[in-house]
Amino acid sequence: MSDVTTSDVTTSGLTRRTWIALGLAEALFAVAYPAGVLLALKVPAADASDGWADLAYFATFLVAGAFFVVVGLPVAVHTVGRLTERYTYEWPRWWASVAHLGVGMMVGALAASLVLAVQNIAVAALALAFVMPAGLAALGTHLLMPLTMRHAWIRIASWVLAAVPVGLTLVFVASIGVRNL
Repeated sequence: MSDVTTSDVTTSGLTRRTWIALGLAEALFAVAYPAGVLLALKVPAADASDGWADLAYFATFLVAGAFFVVVGLPVAVHTVGRLTERYTYEWPRWWASVAHLGVGMMVGALAASLVLAVQNIAVAALALAFVMPAGLAALGTHLLMPLTMRHAWIRIASWVLAAVPVGLTLVFVASIGVRNL
């Protein structure tokens, strides 16, 4: 049985856990995403007819990653992550972890399919850039939640670490908006 108590899956307990999980997921994704993008940039471009394909890859990953950090991850954690936690809280720890990994990979696949609809990028590159980091962030969040719930300093550190990519994303989006005025 999992270490999640029945009081943790009530509405107020689950809401608290979800907000804590969001900070942890943002911090973990901020570590996994750049590594995934660096690996994805090694995949040959799907459309290498011009010399700008690698730059287009990088720009696409930058914009899509910014959108995923600010919009995609919070929505995913507060919807499917919360539902997955609610339905797997009585499962053994590793089975629930596998369920969270699968759900995270599906969220990453959804983000990858949205990027694929906008730009012609190799599917392997999208899997490395979105599916792998989202799955690892979901798995890591689920595995670290008991420790995070017990120690306030981990919650604070995860939100401080989560503020870095979110803050950089907001500065990036604001700079685009100001430049276009």
